[in-house]
Parts: sequence; C-alpha cells; structure tokens
Amino acid sequence: MLALVQAAIVSGAVSSAAIRHWIARAPQEVLAQLGAQRDRWTGLFHAPRPDAVCRTIAQVNAAYVDAAYAMHRTGQLRELYDDPDELVPMTVDGKTQRGTATPGTPARHRLGAQLADDALMVATIDVSSSNEITAFAPLLDQIGCLKNVVISADRLR
Repeated sequence: MLALVQAAIVSGAVSSAAIRHWIARAPQEVLAQLGAQRDRWTGLFHAPRPDAVCRTIAQVNAAYVDAAYAMHRTGQLRELYDDPDELVPMTVDGKTQRGTATPGTPARHRLGAQLADDALMVATIDVSSSNEITAFAPLLDQIGCLKNVVISADRLR
C-alpha cells in the first residue's frame, strides 16, 4: 500500500484526497506490479479501499520509513560501487515541499542526500524550522558507513 501511496505522490498527488483518488484509479499494470489483490472471477486487480489507505497512512511513522529507506539504499551502494578504492560522489540539498503548507502551518522542509552520478536519493530527513545545518549530521547517520563517500552540499541554511 505504501508503494501505491508513493506512486501517487510521484504522479503529482499532494493531498490525502488526491492520493486516495489516484490509488482508486491506478492502472492495472501498476496494481499488478505492486502486489494488489486480484479478483478471481474477473482477473482484475483491486486497489485498496480509501478508508484502508487513510488508516495505513495515519499509522506510519515518517522517521521510521526514512530510516528504513536509507538502510535499503545504503545496502545497494556496495553493488553500485564495487571497487573498494572508488569514490562515491554524494550531494546534500534541502527542499521545501510544495502543497504541504496549511493555514498556520509552514510548508514541510526536507534535507536529502543523493548519489551525484544518477540523482538517486539515498536518505532524507525532515528539517524543523528550515534549519538544515542541525539536520546534516542526523541525515548522514542514516547512511551509516561513509567510507570513500565524497559529500558536497550547497549553502545550508
């Protein structure tokens, strides 16, 4: 279900309603690839019910998802950079997410580390009050082993 949520967000859905709407109308190929249940009579894949999507999203701890994602991506670095002497270029940058501001609440700001060669995200972390400097070390802590990693960052604020 989280993969469907991610697919919806990547497709431009930024609100809970838009995410539920996208999932309800997800293409059959996407539902099949992401493990949706198949109706044994029609052969069609069924998207999760909107209330199930809402309950699941409400129970997710974003920090745990970020840490799990970073652990997974870091594990893949060994496959991408198999030469022990090869340097791994990584960039760190922060972005404010469009569509996340509400009246009285500022927009969500995230700091991310990505591979410089192919722009694949390795780790992300929420930044409180847009202070990227204090989030820099916790972001790198998610990555774990930084042996042979060369990190560049723009002007952190």
